[in-house]
Amino acid sequence: KLQDQLRSLSSDGHQIGLHGSFNSAIDTDLLGREKETLEKALGMEVNKTRQHWLRFEEAVTPQIHAELFEEDATLGWNDKMGYRAGVASQYQPYDHEAERPFNYMETPTIIMDSNIYDYGAKDVKSQSHKALGMIEEISKLKSAHVAISWHPRVCSSDYNWHPTYEQLIKAA
Repeated sequence: KLQDQLRSLSSDGHQIGLHGSFNSAIDTDLLGREKETLEKALGMEVNKTRQHWLRFEEAVTPQIHAELFEEDATLGWNDKMGYRAGVASQYQPYDHEAERPFNYMETPTIIMDSNIYDYGAKDVKSQSHKALGMIEEISKLKSAHVAISWHPRVCSSDYNWHPTYEQLIKAA
């Protein structure tokens, strides 16, 4: 059922990416197997990724992503909102060892649901307002291209975090 849903989303023009497991950020073989499993299940190539918990190890993760993907959305803060890379648009991260850009595009993740509801739990209203303000400011830019990360499980009635997500999407 999930495979059919993902194929339907893809045929409707949505992009499907791999949410790599925590340890795959530092393990090429593991991330490669995860990518292959998803591709087999969907019957299509997957060229986008975002690592679990936005795990990014500077010495390893970019090389792995350059080998396996064309796009990534891992660079963001898992404990606060903001611009980890200082930009609000896609860019090619720089490979300092090779003295050239990596061959994949990075889309900065600027907001994750846990930034508001876990780390900002003492003041969810203020954090939600801050997130909405960020999206409204970015929507004024001509070349803005950012990601927000909202986990599907938190849209259930157990969490009820989806109203903020819906507000952010409408503001974009």
